Amino acid sequence: MATNVTLDPHDPKFKWEDHGKVIQSIRGVTNWNAIDPNLITADDGTPYLVFGSFWDGLKQVKLTPDRLAIAEPIDALADHREPQA
Repeated sequence: MATNVTLDPHDPKFKWEDHGKVIQSIRGVTNWNAIDPNLITADDGTPYLVFGSFWDGLKQVKLTPDRLAIAEPIDALADHREPQA
């Protein structure tokens, strides 16, 4: 996660600040792949990160109000695996 107070490179306040990773998938450790993330803000202002996963479908996670960390466990939104009989 990187933030900046302005996108104007000529502004003296222009400076990207690296806050580190918000989420990471690790082959053999997590059963999901954190790719194609999309930040969504609910009507009440709550931030969520939704991301695709070739390994295990679509996931969603609630973020802290500053959007710099995970606030709750990851939820499954959709599963691409075949249904169990």
